[in-house]
Amino acid sequence: MLLKKSFYFVRHGETNYNRNYLCAGSQIDAPLNKTGKYQARSLKEKISSLSINKVICSPLKRTIQTANLATFHPLIIEHDLRECDLGDFDGKPISGFIEHIETTPADVAFPNGESRTELTKRVVAAINKFLLAHGDSLLFVSHGMVYWSLLEAVGIPFHHIANAELIQFKPQQNSWATVKL
Repeated sequence: MLLKKSFYFVRHGETNYNRNYLCAGSQIDAPLNKTGKYQARSLKEKISSLSINKVICSPLKRTIQTANLATFHPLIIEHDLRECDLGDFDGKPISGFIEHIETTPADVAFPNGESRTELTKRVVAAINKFLLAHGDSLLFVSHGMVYWSLLEAVGIPFHHIANAELIQFKPQQNSWATVKL
C-alpha cells in the first residue's frame, strides 16, 4: 500500500524507441533523442515553481538525462524505479506488448521478464522508502510502466502518461487523484 503523501512524478522524455513504437524495458538503456531533450528542458520552469525537496530517479540514461535537464537538484538514483523487465518484448513493436497486457493476468511474468505484480511491489516499496525518509515535495523521474504500477497501487484506472509529462499524486480522504501539471 502506498503511503498517503502527495508527490510528483515525471515520465522520461522521448527516446528513439518511443518514437518508433518499440518496447524498451529495463534491459534497454536508451538515451533521449533530440525531441526528448527538448521536452525535458521544457519542464524546467514548471518544476522550478514547485517546492521540490529531492529528485529521485531510475538508473537508466533516459531518466537521468530527463532529471538533469528538467531540474537544478542533485539526483538520488534508485534502482527499484527502473522500468519493468519486459523480457522478450524488449525491442519489439508495442502493439504485441499491449495485446499481452490486455489478455494476461498481472501476476504472470512477461516471457523472460518480470510480472506487473512484481513491478508494483518494488516500485511501491521504493516510493514509500523515500516518502518515509523525506516527507512530501518529492519528484520521482521514471517510466511509463512504473506510472501504471502506481495507478494500480492507488486504485486509479489506467490512463496514458506522455513523455516528459508532470503529474502530481494527491491522496484524498478515501482515494487518490492524479493532477496533470
